[in-house]
Amino acid sequence: VGDRSPDLEDPTILKGAFETVQSLIEGGVLTAGHDRSDGGLITTLLEMAFSGNCGFEVELEGHGSASDPLHPAAPLPVLFSEELGLVFEAPMEEGDRILEAFWAVGVPCQTIGRTLAEPRVRVSVGDQLVLDEAMPDLRGIWEETSFQLDRLQADPHRVEEEKESLRTRTGP
Repeated sequence: VGDRSPDLEDPTILKGAFETVQSLIEGGVLTAGHDRSDGGLITTLLEMAFSGNCGFEVELEGHGSASDPLHPAAPLPVLFSEELGLVFEAPMEEGDRILEAFWAVGVPCQTIGRTLAEPRVRVSVGDQLVLDEAMPDLRGIWEETSFQLDRLQADPHRVEEEKESLRTRTGP
């Protein structure tokens, strides 16, 4: 977001993050994960919800001030920043273990929300609710361009069947 490109200032943080992720995977602690680089945090969270056929609820810290054009909570930089980062899903009881593992190697880490069985997406930045939508509706919008291209290459009736199946999908 803006005129600053994402960068890696300290390679030891990347190394520590990688090794910690590998350890948590080997220990069976993480149930899902995704990088947040392309498209930012909101893209990461939505892609995870679409593939897991579930919803989520997150509460993010806002950044901004009265002089900030995106005042009061500046949700756009929070949601769309493409700085390095990872998002993980794990059982709630593993939360402290995960945080401590990353902190031990100097990697900033925080809990931002929870997965919902209900296919609903709720995102708050600061104290402002910025998104509250049904996940299938958001997935439909996300996939629409692909379906339009598919109609040019495949039987349009079959493409429409696939599109409709997104609304009734029950699991990954």
